[in-house]
Amino acid sequence: MKKVHRWAVPLVGVVLLSGCTPSGGTAAVVNGVSIPDSLVTEYAEGCSAALAAEPQATSQSANDLRAGMVSWAVVGEMAKQEAIRTGNDFSDETLTSYIDSAGRSYLMSDSRCSQALLDVARHDLLVQSMGTADVSEYLESQDIVLNPRYGTWDWNQLGPSGSGSLSEVAS
Repeated sequence: MKKVHRWAVPLVGVVLLSGCTPSGGTAAVVNGVSIPDSLVTEYAEGCSAALAAEPQATSQSANDLRAGMVSWAVVGEMAKQEAIRTGNDFSDETLTSYIDSAGRSYLMSDSRCSQALLDVARHDLLVQSMGTADVSEYLESQDIVLNPRYGTWDWNQLGPSGSGSLSEVAS
């Protein structure tokens, strides 16, 4: 019988568990589709720039916006997948009109933030077009895994929850 090295068992455990969570370059996985952390960074930097350019808005750093941008990226991906599945999507004009009516058109000044905002608008309009049962089915059908550094997905907030720190216990 071959001798098993002390490091072999932990190594196998790490390899097996690595398939359960997103990789370091992935912010989240929505129904098997990875959202790269670089996209979250683009959204955060873009929206930070858009906020800084708006005199009435409160400026926030890209780092301050990261958790919110993870949420926007996830609901945006959910909406894109649902639009493809159902063939029910909205024109850019409809999405922009919705953003204007919500008083958020100043965020469209940066193309990176604009893309994030269009995706969130798509999600909002999609949910508004559904009946209560359809919304429940839509939300319950989602399989969302966040990179642990962002915490865990909270369905009540439609966003990350917990400490988001790998060195702190998530609440």
